[in-house]
Amino acid sequence: MTKATIYGNANSFRVQKALVAAKLGGHVVSVAGAHAPEKKFPTHVLPALEEGSVHLAGETAIAAHFLGTSFTPEILQWVFYGEHRLQADVLAYVLPSVSAAKLDQRSIESARQELFAKLQEFNNTLQTRTFLAGERFSYADAT
Repeated sequence: MTKATIYGNANSFRVQKALVAAKLGGHVVSVAGAHAPEKKFPTHVLPALEEGSVHLAGETAIAAHFLGTSFTPEILQWVFYGEHRLQADVLAYVLPSVSAAKLDQRSIESARQELFAKLQEFNNTLQTRTFLAGERFSYADAT
């Protein structure tokens, strides 16, 4: 098996998603830090994966690589749900509390209300299933 290296901050949620995909796919990887070789990754998108001649950027592309045929459309729909329906609101609500940036309280409260409404919608979906895609834990659940 070719040695796989992921570039990015090991504590980043994006890197963590790539590491979950690696684990689920049975791959052993190392995290090399946030400075990916520019010639191999000219877009500067992290996380970035180097595995032999494979060079990929972005946690979803990396997950698809690690999971192969188990990265099904059913899983992909939940990845997109998290990335496009929840992530922006999570970041809008959480980042001001861990940042030196000063945002007005109305914006934060609006983000909180939007996030909680979407989480209630998501909770309703979860009430009828144990796992998001199938009968066991998958990358859909991790994302």
